[in-house]
Amino acid sequence: MLDVVKTFWPLIAAAVSLLSLVIQTLLVKTYAKREDVILLQNRMTSAEQKISGLPSEGDLHKLQLEISELRGELREVRPELAQLRRLSDLLLENELKEKS
Repeated sequence: MLDVVKTFWPLIAAAVSLLSLVIQTLLVKTYAKREDVILLQNRMTSAEQKISGLPSEGDLHKLQLEISELRGELREVRPELAQLRRLSDLLLENELKEKS
C-alpha cells in the first residue's frame, strides 16, 4: 500500500487538489460573499432608518381628517369673504366718487 502511495502521490495530490477546487467552486456559487452580505446589511439598515422616519397610517388618517375639517371651515368662510369684498368695493367706489 505504501509503495502505491509513493508511486502515485503526484496523481493523488492532483486529484485531491481538483476535488477541493470543484468543492470551492460549488460553494462560491451557492453562498454569498462576506462583502456582499455586509453591503446588503448596510443598505437594509439605511432603508429601515428612512422608513422609520415616514408617517404611519394613523398619522396619515389624522392628517386626512384635519384637511377635511379645514375644507369645511373654508366653505363657511367663503360667503363672509364675498360679503366683505362687496363692502370693500362699495367703500372704494364711494371714496372714488368723493374725490372726483
